[in-house]
Amino acid sequence: MMIGRDTGQMEYAFEQKDPPRFSAQIRPPRSLRRSRQYLDGKLAGIDLNLLTALEALLISQNVTHAAKRLGQSQPAMSRALARLRDLLGDDLLVRSSTGMRLTSHGEHLAQKVPAAMSQIRQLVAARDTSAVEVKLSVSSHLAPAILPEIHKATRGSPFVLSMLTHGSVSEGLDRISNRTADFLLGQFDDLGPDLESRALFWEDFVTLLSPKSAYLNGGRIAAADFTKLTHVNLVTNGRESFPQIGQALSQIGMSRNNLVEIPDVASAAFMAAEGGLALTVPRTVASWVTKLLHLTAVTPPVVIARQPISLVWRCQRSTCDTPALVGSISNAVLASLDNSAQDVALTG
Repeated sequence: MMIGRDTGQMEYAFEQKDPPRFSAQIRPPRSLRRSRQYLDGKLAGIDLNLLTALEALLISQNVTHAAKRLGQSQPAMSRALARLRDLLGDDLLVRSSTGMRLTSHGEHLAQKVPAAMSQIRQLVAARDTSAVEVKLSVSSHLAPAILPEIHKATRGSPFVLSMLTHGSVSEGLDRISNRTADFLLGQFDDLGPDLESRALFWEDFVTLLSPKSAYLNGGRIAAADFTKLTHVNLVTNGRESFPQIGQALSQIGMSRNNLVEIPDVASAAFMAAEGGLALTVPRTVASWVTKLLHLTAVTPPVVIARQPISLVWRCQRSTCDTPALVGSISNAVLASLDNSAQDVALTG
């Protein structure tokens, strides 16, 4: 700075050119610039909008063109460039005899930033593939009735539901034990200390008969006639699927000779539809069987203990840590069980 002799005014010797922006800036040592703490501090000042501005500036190499590229005003882009210069410690764009050009660091960023931004755009636009995968194993008796409803109820949920089936309690518990299932749905009594459960639904039993059965009287069946029927006893691998049915029949004096052991519901239902056999099953089972075969559902004239349908899981990973996940599955199951139970029209 100097004082003019004639005017007495102050004149600045450097008015005609811009000083180097960072010539007097004291940069931290290289070892510090590479430290995690230093880098995290720098990254904390960068958002996606600033990265988008950086990409536009590197591609356009012109503040005005970069502003037009993003639909921003030139002053806004100039402010973004100033922030980027401060954060990155480099001019990025400088004047030259042919116009604006990138600095050496700017040229390096121009090779890296567009590819990185492309990956970010793909992540933002892509479907969320990081959603929790939940494997639900359902009792094979329940599966035909509720799996379609569960599938509908969980659409748009924050988890991906994979559905399996198990034919017996032991098979279901094995699935939990070997981690091939996260949740079980069915009737479970004795559970280990490492398992948790929630009773979701208590379902009653109905008896399915051929509409041509001689024992049907106005859509009802008398207790005396009920004992004359030959009843199906569903047995899988030597274990009764619904032991409470056999117990109820024994209490009214029926002999085991009146029971026919059949391993699967579908076969038993076909035999009942042909006449001569009575098939007593939970209401959810009756809901899908009666859609396939012409059978009449009646209330059995004996007291059969209702069975609880429970959701079982091991306290691990995202299950116990995310109560909302258990709640979402429970609500879907309740909705599906309720819908399937309403499908059975009792005639007596």
